[in-house]
Amino acid sequence: QTVELAALVHVPNSVVGILLLAIGTNIPEIAIIFRSRNSEEEKLAVGNILGSAAINTGTLGLLGIIASPSLPNYVSLIPAITFLVVTLIVFAALAKTGSEITRREGYLLFTIYTVFILLEFSSLLSSSTTIS
Repeated sequence: QTVELAALVHVPNSVVGILLLAIGTNIPEIAIIFRSRNSEEEKLAVGNILGSAAINTGTLGLLGIIASPSLPNYVSLIPAITFLVVTLIVFAALAKTGSEITRREGYLLFTIYTVFILLEFSSLLSSSTTIS
């Protein structure tokens, strides 16, 4: 069914696989966050999910290097690197304002992430229509 869904929205199977892997490996951490709401364990739960995301990213990066040892087109990485740098700068600035990120600051970070995902998908869709 996921292959049919990927074909329906014109997304490569590998992207759907990566999304399913990310969701599947983070479900326990997400459950911990919901269970530990309004308690001191919330910080531990958030750290847990960030650590899991870092491990997933590293694992997928390593697998990508092993699967395709040829050099990537670095020009295509410029938007992702730009968003990474912007997000790190915004996060560092927000972290200096207080010990916790407020809901408004969280919305800002989430908006940056949403714009990044939308741009990546639009780039992916435009490149797949050019290839076909």
